[in-house]
Amino acid sequence: MPRTGPEQRPPRGLPADTSTVAGLVADLRQGSVDALARVYDELAPGVYGLARRLTDDSATAETLTAHVFTHLWQEAGTLDTRHPDVAERVREHLRTGLLALRQDATPA
Repeated sequence: MPRTGPEQRPPRGLPADTSTVAGLVADLRQGSVDALARVYDELAPGVYGLARRLTDDSATAETLTAHVFTHLWQEAGTLDTRHPDVAERVREHLRTGLLALRQDATPA
Protein backbone atom coordinates (compact mmCIF):
# COMPACT_ATOMS: atom_id res chain seq x y z
CA MET A 1 0.00 0.00 0.00
CA PRO A 2 1.50 3.42 -0.94
CA ARG A 3 2.30 5.80 1.85
CA THR A 4 0.24 8.93 2.00
CA GLY A 5 1.78 10.72 4.96
CA PRO A 6 3.54 14.09 4.87
CA GLU A 7 6.85 12.45 3.97
CA GLN A 8 5.38 11.65 0.54
CA ARG A 9 4.44 15.25 -0.21
CA PRO A 10 6.81 17.41 -2.24
CA PRO A 11 8.69 20.13 -0.37
CA ARG A 12 6.45 23.14 0.13
CA GLY A 13 7.04 25.79 -2.48
CA LEU A 14 8.76 23.47 -4.96
CA PRO A 15 7.16 21.75 -7.95
CA ALA A 16 4.98 18.74 -7.16
CA ASP A 17 6.62 16.71 -9.95
CA THR A 18 9.52 14.86 -8.32
CA SER A 19 11.36 14.63 -11.65
CA THR A 20 11.28 18.44 -11.82
CA VAL A 21 12.63 18.72 -8.28
CA ALA A 22 15.30 16.11 -9.07
CA GLY A 23 16.27 18.13 -12.14
CA LEU A 24 16.49 21.27 -10.03
CA VAL A 25 18.70 19.47 -7.51
CA ALA A 26 20.89 18.14 -10.34
CA ASP A 27 21.28 21.69 -11.64
CA LEU A 28 22.19 22.92 -8.14
CA ARG A 29 24.81 20.17 -7.89
CA GLN A 30 26.31 21.44 -11.15
CA GLY A 31 26.54 24.98 -9.76
CA SER A 32 23.59 26.51 -11.59
CA VAL A 33 22.93 29.99 -10.25
CA ASP A 34 19.56 29.90 -12.02
CA ALA A 35 18.58 26.79 -10.03
CA LEU A 36 19.60 28.49 -6.79
CA ALA A 37 17.58 31.56 -7.79
CA ARG A 38 14.53 29.38 -8.44
CA VAL A 39 14.85 27.62 -5.07
CA TYR A 40 15.37 31.00 -3.39
CA ASP A 41 12.34 32.53 -5.11
CA GLU A 42 10.18 29.59 -4.03
CA LEU A 43 11.39 29.11 -0.46
CA ALA A 44 12.86 32.40 0.77
CA PRO A 45 9.53 34.08 1.60
CA GLY A 46 8.63 31.21 3.93
CA VAL A 47 12.10 31.12 5.48
CA TYR A 48 12.06 34.87 6.07
CA GLY A 49 8.51 34.79 7.45
CA LEU A 50 9.32 32.04 9.92
CA ALA A 51 12.59 33.68 10.95
CA ARG A 52 10.78 37.00 11.41
CA ARG A 53 8.11 35.43 13.61
CA LEU A 54 10.68 33.56 15.70
CA THR A 55 13.11 36.44 16.17
CA ASP A 56 10.69 39.38 16.07
CA ASP A 57 13.39 41.32 14.22
CA SER A 58 13.47 41.98 10.47
CA ALA A 59 17.25 42.52 10.26
CA THR A 60 17.92 39.24 12.06
CA ALA A 61 15.40 37.47 9.84
CA GLU A 62 17.14 38.82 6.74
CA THR A 63 20.50 37.65 8.06
CA LEU A 64 19.13 34.18 8.82
CA THR A 65 17.56 33.93 5.37
CA ALA A 66 20.88 34.83 3.75
CA HIS A 67 22.63 32.28 6.01
CA VAL A 68 20.24 29.53 4.95
CA PHE A 69 20.71 30.02 1.22
CA THR A 70 24.46 30.64 1.47
CA HIS A 71 24.85 27.28 3.18
CA LEU A 72 22.56 25.59 0.68
CA TRP A 73 24.74 26.92 -2.15
CA GLN A 74 27.94 25.85 -0.40
CA GLU A 75 26.70 22.30 0.03
CA ALA A 76 24.86 21.97 -3.27
CA GLY A 77 27.29 19.27 -4.38
CA THR A 78 26.10 17.02 -1.56
CA LEU A 79 22.41 17.10 -2.51
CA ASP A 80 21.04 13.75 -3.64
CA THR A 81 18.98 13.74 -6.84
CA ARG A 82 17.40 10.42 -5.83
CA HIS A 83 15.98 12.02 -2.66
CA PRO A 84 15.37 15.68 -3.47
CA ASP A 85 15.65 17.17 -0.02
CA VAL A 86 16.13 20.83 -0.81
CA ALA A 87 13.34 22.05 1.48
CA GLU A 88 14.59 19.84 4.32
CA ARG A 89 18.12 21.24 3.93
CA VAL A 90 16.67 24.75 4.05
CA ARG A 91 14.82 23.88 7.28
CA GLU A 92 18.02 22.38 8.77
CA HIS A 93 19.99 25.55 8.02
CA LEU A 94 17.27 27.72 9.52
CA ARG A 95 17.27 25.60 12.70
CA THR A 96 21.07 25.81 12.87
CA GLY A 97 20.99 29.58 12.45
CA LEU A 98 18.31 30.00 15.11
CA LEU A 99 20.24 27.81 17.55
CA ALA A 100 23.40 29.84 16.94
CA LEU A 101 21.46 33.03 17.65
CA ARG A 102 20.07 31.56 20.84
CA GLN A 103 23.55 30.55 22.01
CA ASP A 104 24.94 34.00 21.17
CA ALA A 105 22.12 35.64 23.15
CA THR A 106 22.56 33.44 26.22
CA PRO A 107 24.28 35.39 29.01
CA ALA A 108 27.59 33.92 30.13
